[in-house]
Amino acid sequence: MKFYALTLLVTMSVVMSFVVVVAGQSAAEVPPPAVRENDEVQRTYLGVNVYKTEWSCARQGGLCVHRADCQSPTTKSGLCPESAHRGVECCYEVRPAKDLRCRQYLGQCVDGCYPILQMPAKDCEAGTVLMPSQLSLPCNEYQGECMKHCNALGLRRPANDCQEGEHCCVLTF
Repeated sequence: MKFYALTLLVTMSVVMSFVVVVAGQSAAEVPPPAVRENDEVQRTYLGVNVYKTEWSCARQGGLCVHRADCQSPTTKSGLCPESAHRGVECCYEVRPAKDLRCRQYLGQCVDGCYPILQMPAKDCEAGTVLMPSQLSLPCNEYQGECMKHCNALGLRRPANDCQEGEHCCVLTF
């Protein structure tokens, strides 16, 4: 009889744990990006697959992406050794995928801005260009860190909690 009671108790605990886990999930959660070639892709950034960012690359302020998606590679190669066999290198700035929406660039459509800041967003009306958003959030909202030297220009964000001379540099995606 004790065996059956113990079995029933364990079964109920497992079922209740499952119910709590399922009930705790929100329908508004965004699913992770589809993994195209392997299970090492962590997420996407500007439509580019980002692999597990290894410490040696993160220390340089870069991301581990396929070399074909990299616009500004780090000067030192081999900073992403776990994924190097897939053509992955440490990169400061990625080549954005084509046909992204303005919000995917974290920007807004405006009548004009400096040419270096313009991106080809598909949802900006004729005569407007994309400009990086002037929103000012705390750096941790961007999953970044305030630092004096952020080599990855494409990963700098305007944060309202960084000190004078510091930039919010996004380290993780």
